Amino acid sequence: MAWRIKDNETVVRLGDDGVSSGPIVWVPTTDITFHRAQFPTQSRNVWRQTAPFVLEEAIIGYVEEYHFALSNEADADGNVIIAVVTKDLMDEWSALLADENIKAVTVLPDIYAVPYDGQCVLWHEGDQCWVRTGQAEGMSGSVQWICDLVQAFDFGDDLKVYSDSPKDLPEALSKKAEALPSSLEELMLQASGSSSDSLNLLQDDYAPESVIKAWLSPWKRAALAASLFLAAYLGHIALESGRLEQQTGLLKQEAGVLLTRIGLPRQAGTNIRQQVQSYVEKMRSVEQRQSAGIWSLVLGVEPLLSGCKPCIVESIDYDNEQMFLVVSNAPDLRRFEEGLQGLPAVRYERNNLSADEGRQRARFRIRKGGSGGGA
Repeated sequence: MAWRIKDNETVVRLGDDGVSSGPIVWVPTTDITFHRAQFPTQSRNVWRQTAPFVLEEAIIGYVEEYHFALSNEADADGNVIIAVVTKDLMDEWSALLADENIKAVTVLPDIYAVPYDGQCVLWHEGDQCWVRTGQAEGMSGSVQWICDLVQAFDFGDDLKVYSDSPKDLPEALSKKAEALPSSLEELMLQASGSSSDSLNLLQDDYAPESVIKAWLSPWKRAALAASLFLAAYLGHIALESGRLEQQTGLLKQEAGVLLTRIGLPRQAGTNIRQQVQSYVEKMRSVEQRQSAGIWSLVLGVEPLLSGCKPCIVESIDYDNEQMFLVVSNAPDLRRFEEGLQGLPAVRYERNNLSADEGRQRARFRIRKGGSGGGA
């Protein structure tokens, strides 16, 4: 069975795919960012514990506010795909599903419904666009915003375009647009049965209740009694272990005194905290982390432009750390600039440009740093 949560926070039942092992829910990719990271170990437990530190400077706000979902394994280049979404949004989705009595085992970003065979795909349906740039990567948003990004990236012949209304796309994209093979919701239902390669957002604190736990529920009382007896036994073992550890400590002290007396230096202790900090710094030095920061800025600025209906984006440019926008508006750009001032940990510079037919024009340089506001 498959469902879809739409941008207007409504839950739509798509139907029964007849293949998947449990309820699958598709959620909007609009507020989800995807990042690539490399880790100096193959342990997935270490990936999960250290991912927030790796992406600390690639997101806006505090890492404690975000949920991190990781791919099951690294790709051929050693990159691990990490999907980042706020915990508030995950909680909202969970509440919506609870209201509908839906116990999902898999939650997927709707970008995974867009077909992908190694070539980047732009999918235009209604008033929204999706761009799938990898097996487990992509983004979605308003038509104007996504089209501006696609043209800025200049995919060239590496981009395949599908559209239900090519006239609403820029000329360069409408010329290469093909008709939609089917609706996105139909593709969601078809893809639900083969979602094993997709990145399930239900991880860590949001993981579904295990089947084993549900099966053992009737045996709760017996398990509680057994756990009490086990706790008593382990308490006895802990007491004996404490005594043994105390004796071992005394022996180490005596051995140290003996080594000092015979002139041999004691072995230097290990600074565990310093090792952990060094380990995190190695991960922070990964080059892919720097390029991920631009997506965090994009995610923060896009709603501001969407909310400023008269705003026209004349050009967009970016590098690994900042983005540049030339925006025009009639009669002023006050609403967009107030929105920039409200973004946490974002700074911007504004340079006014020559007016064009009564429209005020300005060039904005936006980057992370500080506590928000202009520079």
